[in-house]
Amino acid sequence: MKRYILAIDEGTTSERVVLYDTKVEKIIDFDQSKLTQYYPKNGWVEHDAEEIFNKVNASLNNLLTKHKLSPDDIFGIGITNQRETTVAWNKKTGKPISKAICWQCRRTADICNSVRKTTIQKLKEKTGLILDAYFSATKMRWILENVSKAKELEKQDLLCFGTIDSFLIYRLTKGKVFATDTTNASRTMLVDISKPFEYDPELLRYFGIKKETLPTIKNSADNFGCAETTIGQIPICSCIGDQQSSLFGQGCTEVGNAKCTYGTGAFILLNTGNKLHKENEKLLNTVAYSISNQTSYAVEGSVFNVGSALNYVKNTLGLIEEYKLINEMCKSVKDTDGVIFVPAFTGLGAPYWKSNARAQISGISFSTNKNHIVRACIESFAYSIYAIAKYLKELRIKPTELMTDGGVSNNDFLLQYQSSLLEIPVKKSTESESTSMGTIYLTGLISGAYKSISEIKSKISYSKIMKPKKLTDGEKNSLKLWLKEVEKI
Repeated sequence: MKRYILAIDEGTTSERVVLYDTKVEKIIDFDQSKLTQYYPKNGWVEHDAEEIFNKVNASLNNLLTKHKLSPDDIFGIGITNQRETTVAWNKKTGKPISKAICWQCRRTADICNSVRKTTIQKLKEKTGLILDAYFSATKMRWILENVSKAKELEKQDLLCFGTIDSFLIYRLTKGKVFATDTTNASRTMLVDISKPFEYDPELLRYFGIKKETLPTIKNSADNFGCAETTIGQIPICSCIGDQQSSLFGQGCTEVGNAKCTYGTGAFILLNTGNKLHKENEKLLNTVAYSISNQTSYAVEGSVFNVGSALNYVKNTLGLIEEYKLINEMCKSVKDTDGVIFVPAFTGLGAPYWKSNARAQISGISFSTNKNHIVRACIESFAYSIYAIAKYLKELRIKPTELMTDGGVSNNDFLLQYQSSLLEIPVKKSTESESTSMGTIYLTGLISGAYKSISEIKSKISYSKIMKPKKLTDGEKNSLKLWLKEVEKI
């Protein structure tokens, strides 16, 4: 009898495969490996897609063997992934032809900066996205122009372009399925998201990408073929970008529901149902998920550096001995003593969209100690989300509460400060693996483990609820200084 669901959670710094038991309704085990990031030039970030596949495949088979599972025990596999990261591979061999260009990579910023404002506006209207090096289309164009093998394979109809999900599906099915889902496709900048999901001919022409090189677009819960494993074939039943998976995993399935993932970056998504906010100029309109050809949309704000900024403060600057000490470090000082931290290591995301911006720490005096700098770093994450929420308010959109997840959300000081800034409750999921849970729930929905979305929502709980507190004069001043500093960059 079927009992288990497997989720592949392929992130920026690590991959993990988790095993979920539908009888006890929790994740019972996982297998994980760190992933290598390459920084060949200033602002460039790359991955080795072959390493990603090999480690994902090993983790998957390790769990299957460890728990002595058979295909009859498993409802299916779900895949959730870092979005926008772009892979090019040989259709015949399945092997990547170059390093994958990470979503964080800024190498195509100059391409974006050279585009006319009228074209940028048209791209926003069609794709819901703001032209930026963040998204996949300019990365594909860069590969075509700079990787000699790409043009050769394109001429032979052997070139495949895709985000990480489509590459994993291709390799897990041994080349039988070349597909992606609506959420990942909506991040390529090659789809008009207001129409039925197909690649837009005008966008393809503009970026110089052939439709034949791209994966078929399916629902987030759909048939993605079968993974070939050491125990036999297992159906792949869902595929969804990591931030959208977190949204679904936290039960944000109704209009106005919002979540923020504080991971390598920070991503706030607010469910807008079947409505696209066309007047939204500074944030993204994106696909939240699609089930049975019914699409739900979301407004999204992206902050590029959160966990990565904290890693820099800890490992490069050496200001933090252990992550668990951060709460006490922040609380040990009444404010930042005028220190302002802008976490723009790979540019500023929403609502500023400054590709060439870089991080800075300012306002340091002889009275500054490491606790002030660490607190300024943590506060900068909350301010970044505040800036997004401030713009949402201008659009007459306001979440009534914010669900949170991601590694940095374990910081209680951050969550409390975020609640006070936004003046709404901030909730921390009981299940820390919300991103995995989204694709698990979608897999369960299509495979028959769950009957409805309402049944899924009834299973979600929260371990912490932070309620707003009044900001001190020092905190109010820090917010003003931060907003002014960012505008100057």
